Parts: sequence; structure tokens; C-alpha cells
Amino acid sequence: MYWISYQPLKERLKKRSVSDREALPYLLLLSALEAISLSVPASTEMNKWDIIEAMLYVIVTIIGVIYIYRKNGGKTGYDIIHKFVVLGWVVAVRYFLVVLPLGGLIYFTVRYHAPSGDETTFFDAMFFTVISVIYYERLGRHISDTNEKIGEQAASLDRE
Repeated sequence: MYWISYQPLKERLKKRSVSDREALPYLLLLSALEAISLSVPASTEMNKWDIIEAMLYVIVTIIGVIYIYRKNGGKTGYDIIHKFVVLGWVVAVRYFLVVLPLGGLIYFTVRYHAPSGDETTFFDAMFFTVISVIYYERLGRHISDTNEKIGEQAASLDRE
């Protein structure tokens, strides 16, 4: 894995000699870094649920990326970065078209009936963790569908 020097990596990418297995750590680290940066609360006052929510978000992101790698075929998979970015965008847009109204309704209903305050609660931490888990499950399912032809070819070879 290259940390600072990018010229040898660019040459390998130009020759398409970087496997999905070699690209996985980059995707994993980039996703984890994004999860860390997005999970830090904007307020200066953090409570234990902010910290738990941030930790859960990073854990779900790392497990989610590994799950997607496996749904893509693991070592025999191909184009994980392309699939993750391209399908990830479409899944995210469609997912948020459902999550925003439905999740918003659930979230604000529960928050309305809960004791008032701006602090993060157990419900907040669990709600956003579940939303992240569902996103990775959906993305993994759709990425798995891109490997269907490989599975069909193997099944037809077994029948012959």
C-alpha cells in the first residue's frame, strides 16, 4: 500500500494492475476517515451518546465496506471502487428519498414524546446506526446483483 508516493500507484492504475484486494485498504481507510469526520458533532458539548454514535458509525462503515467487498465476490470480485461509487450514489439517492420522509416522521415523533433537550440520546445513536446498516445492506445487495452472470455461468458449467 502506498501512503505518500503516488507515481508508482498511478502507473499501476494506468495498466489496470491494481486488484480489488489491493484497492480494498484504500477504500476502507477513506471510508473510515469520512465516517470519523462526519460523526464528530458540530456542537462543542458532547455527551456519552455522541461518542457512542461516532464509534458505531466508524464500526458500521468498516464492517459495511468489508461486507460490500465480500458481496462483490471477495478475491474474485472486480471493479469494487466503480461499483461502490456508482451504485452507492444511486442507492444513496433512492434510500434518502425514502429515509428522509419516513425516518423523519419516526425520528421526530419519538423525539417529540421524549424529554426535551438538544443532547444526543440513546435513540439518536441507535436510529442513525440502523440507518447506516440498512444503507450498506442495500448497497451490498445491489453490488451482489452485478455478479449474477458469473454465478449463472458457474451454475451452467456445473450442469454440463
